[in-house]
Amino acid sequence: MNVEAFFIRSQDIDQILQTVRERLESSDDPPGLQPKWGLESSYDVLLAGNRKRKIAISEPRNGWIAGIESKEVVDFALLKSIADRTRSDVVVFQISDVTGEAFAAIYREGQPPKMFENDPEQAPVTFAMEVLGEIGIPFDVVSFRELTSEKTWGWHILRREAQS
Repeated sequence: MNVEAFFIRSQDIDQILQTVRERLESSDDPPGLQPKWGLESSYDVLLAGNRKRKIAISEPRNGWIAGIESKEVVDFALLKSIADRTRSDVVVFQISDVTGEAFAAIYREGQPPKMFENDPEQAPVTFAMEVLGEIGIPFDVVSFRELTSEKTWGWHILRREAQS
């Protein structure tokens, strides 16, 4: 399982949905413009220039909103925009079962992201669940495919279709 997911400490679902819609409607970023959060970014490879895109955004739960991109990538420019507009903390997870690695970054407005990574002896999903619990995030880390195949209620699926 490879998963890249994000969590926003906010109840303002309308502002977050509006920010995501604006990002989906905007022109593509040229390669190399994603903010540096200390995590690897596959945005330039997977999303830049690729107009077809889906982002799932949850309804608020205990003060948190979750988000997952369909292409297993995180758009750090989108997350920075959300954090700055809502003055909210944003937590990003990257999990790779193939390499046995998991990373997390917490972005607080105007501060460098705080980084976490799993111990090599610790399973990536176990690491993620422990960090989620410590921070108080009431969601599991799931893939976009799992989310949509289980037809989970309480999620908004925002789309940008390919243009001809």
